[in-house]
Amino acid sequence: MEAQTIWPRQFADESLLPCNTRTECSEAMGEVPSPHPANARLAARLVARLVGTKTGTPEPRILANDRGKSGEARSRQITMYLLHTSLSLSYTEIAEALFRDRTTVSHACRLIEDGRDNGALNAMLCELEGILELIGPLAGFRWSQTANR
Repeated sequence: MEAQTIWPRQFADESLLPCNTRTECSEAMGEVPSPHPANARLAARLVARLVGTKTGTPEPRILANDRGKSGEARSRQITMYLLHTSLSLSYTEIAEALFRDRTTVSHACRLIEDGRDNGALNAMLCELEGILELIGPLAGFRWSQTANR
């Protein structure tokens, strides 16, 4: 049997998957599959919207191609961090989804991780991680156990 590419579920309709169930997909690959680039972009929009509701930065400004104001850049960095830590997207996948360089994503993740000593930032990240823990698997993304703090 020829190996087939298996993408995570984007919708509740399992007929969109080349295999019948998520369990079958996981068994076929030995693990939950990595997100398809289109799904990485969808995940970026979802996380940007969640971050925007907490920071007051509109989703379009988080996803904008320019740096923007400092608050917009910080919201974008939080978005990158959550995509990496909570949804297990690689730096490269995040960079492609947000039209950034991989080193920019790496820098953002380092900044936000170092900033977790700030109680307010850590509380917000924990809340957002909790939301993503619930909805990430529904969209077909892996939940990173390292995000539990």
